[in-house]
Amino acid sequence: MKSRWFHYAVCGTLGLIGACAGEGPFPPGVVARYDGGVVTEDELERRMLQEPPARRVPPSESGISLADWKRSFARRIVAERAWFESMSQDQIAKKPALVNRLEAGRRVLFKSFVRDHGLLLGSPVHESEIRQLYEERRQVLYVPESYTLRHAYVRVAEGAPERDWQIARDKALEIRALMIASGADLDAIIGEHSDSEDASQGGWIRGLRLGVLDISSSFEDGVRSLQPGEVSPPIETRRGYQIVVLVDHHQERQLSYEEVRQRLLNELLAQRRSARQSEVIDRLRVEDPLEFDLAAFLEASEEAIVIRGRDLAISRATLKQLEPGPTTTLQQSLEQGGDRYQGQVDAILQELWLVRYGQSLGLDADPQFLRQWEDLRYRTIVDHVFEATYAEWLSGQQRDQLRAFFEENRSRFTTPRQLRLKILFLKHEVRDRYATFDLAERLLRRLEAGEPLEPLVARYSSIPGPQGDGDFGWNTHKQIAARGKMFYDAVLSASPGRWFGPVNWEQGYAVIRVEEIREPEPLDFDQAEQQVRRAYSRRMAEKHRETLIAQAFDQRGGQLNEKYFEGLR
Repeated sequence: MKSRWFHYAVCGTLGLIGACAGEGPFPPGVVARYDGGVVTEDELERRMLQEPPARRVPPSESGISLADWKRSFARRIVAERAWFESMSQDQIAKKPALVNRLEAGRRVLFKSFVRDHGLLLGSPVHESEIRQLYEERRQVLYVPESYTLRHAYVRVAEGAPERDWQIARDKALEIRALMIASGADLDAIIGEHSDSEDASQGGWIRGLRLGVLDISSSFEDGVRSLQPGEVSPPIETRRGYQIVVLVDHHQERQLSYEEVRQRLLNELLAQRRSARQSEVIDRLRVEDPLEFDLAAFLEASEEAIVIRGRDLAISRATLKQLEPGPTTTLQQSLEQGGDRYQGQVDAILQELWLVRYGQSLGLDADPQFLRQWEDLRYRTIVDHVFEATYAEWLSGQQRDQLRAFFEENRSRFTTPRQLRLKILFLKHEVRDRYATFDLAERLLRRLEAGEPLEPLVARYSSIPGPQGDGDFGWNTHKQIAARGKMFYDAVLSASPGRWFGPVNWEQGYAVIRVEEIREPEPLDFDQAEQQVRRAYSRRMAEKHRETLIAQAFDQRGGQLNEKYFEGLR
């Protein structure tokens, strides 16, 4: 609250009424003033820290100076105060959506406060406990020896004749010669010549620990023999030849107490909270029992009482407001059948007990919580005022304005590009990751030879697809990207109608075939109107916000302390 109302103290307590009204020089530490208040340097810094890290400084490509960036935040503070003050309690009470948003935000904040503070009351973690845990863990608190390297890989098919191995070795020697040449572009060389699935990412392997995975002993010996910057001769492995560039060798290092203190403290706090929460919930199950009425919940009547306690009766509608996420999850589980819902019911009851526990301690009147709540309330109301003003302005935009935006950006409004995929997904089942790779290679050759996919899916695949036959239907680029960058790059660069792989995905390797590609098709305005509205809204939101900020700043007689801002250059 101080951050928001300090400007009144500056104007009143220090007798700077003239300064707040825009007369005379700016008081020390004041960066802006307006009718009825000022913005201090501390308030400006705190407001900027509320933004995501990337927005605390001007974007590098924007050409905006730090002084102008801070000017924009000073104006924003004045505008946000004006928006907040425009909403009286009576006006808020007449806006159910805002009231619900505030109540939901307060409840989430309160539960977080109870967990972070209420469950630790009377049981602080002492420094001696942290040091004791450090001594107990000392043997495992270290950074293990590891290597950072880049590699190129020349693959040799399983069972290939000696001649193929000699050809592969000759190619590996050619790649090494390119790598050791003066001014060699390793990204280009590896990307063009390497057969590994990470070639498009430059063949980087970071944090490699030798002796942990079942890696070829010749490969491990080759890495150990290198000094940073050296390029290995071709290393023969089970599947071909590797050429390795050692970038860095990180020696094993013991972590100091200072490096891990916060991590150990967080671990002790989490253990204490968890134990205390279990103790509290077990006690309240007996002292303050709550009963969930499944039959009433299934009636789907919003007025039906679904939870009862000694002094508590919660309707279905109220429960959805109090615990929206868990209630939706419970509804979905009940629709799917089974007994998973029982754990979700208990989770809802635990949340209710946690709130009642915090209230019994008077934490809802704790000064620290009230400060956090006032800050959240302020931000919520400010956001609501802007969103409501922007929505009103947006709704007034005529279709011809939207149509003009559509015409200017017509290439953006198309059907998504889609690829119809057949995939044989294999998960890592053993420690030896190469075993999965080898199995994928063998299955790839069987598919290339014409063996049908469905029996292989039934026997080997961990993700059989919607119909259980490995046919994953049409997929957008976004859906494909969900499997990881290597998977995405491999699929999008593949030619339709042939099997390829093994391709790395987040849990193993896959063999894939692109059946066909459906290229984007342009949409007309009527088909794309909702997309156009969303895109137009995103495009105009920040611009309109700046317009509203400038209007509010001028309406409140805002002035900037240019001496302060000029000193930032």
